[in-house]
Amino acid sequence: MLNGIFSYGDTQSNTEVSKEVYLDATDYAALNALYESTNGTEWKNRRGWDFSSDTPPLAEDVHKWHGVKVQDSRVTEIMLVKNNLSGTLPSELGSLSNLQKLELSLNLNSLSGTLPSELGSLSNLQRLELSFNGLSGTLPSKLGSLSNLQRLELSSNFLNGTLPSELGSLSNLKHIGLGHNDLSGNIPEWLSSLSNLEHIGLGHNNLSGTLLSE
Repeated sequence: MLNGIFSYGDTQSNTEVSKEVYLDATDYAALNALYESTNGTEWKNRRGWDFSSDTPPLAEDVHKWHGVKVQDSRVTEIMLVKNNLSGTLPSELGSLSNLQKLELSLNLNSLSGTLPSELGSLSNLQRLELSFNGLSGTLPSKLGSLSNLQRLELSSNFLNGTLPSELGSLSNLKHIGLGHNDLSGNIPEWLSSLSNLEHIGLGHNNLSGTLLSE
């Protein structure tokens, strides 16, 4: 019997009928890109991560991979905290249109390079956590398109530049952590207009000014 996530009910016979659901091909390619670009063979835990087949495996099998959750045929969560990731984040992550959580944080992960602007295409994303890595470059303005984002945690990296005004559109944001980077410029006024914001972490940057409260 398949996991309930991957089955449907036959109401006429009052029995549950199993249905083979394969992982979405685009999601499979994105997971493969993440594995390759972050040196997956060196991960602390890579249970289940197998790309020996050119065609996607059953969704229920991928649901058992370390750090991955799947709903129906789509990936909804990737959580590889303290898993010895290194390398860069691939642009293909932006094609995971059902992704709700992307968590690759904490000091055993040594991700470098810039944040792909394609992450701004993840319209269902609620949590983006990439702290304690070696990410550099500026914050992509396209992150302002993440209308469902509630938690943005990018502290303890090497991010620079100013805070893009587009982030002021993140009306559902509850937590923003950008401390211990190399951000500069003035603390933007739009931070005060985010009515759901409960935590703001901006310390240990080169930001100037004060946070206005409404």
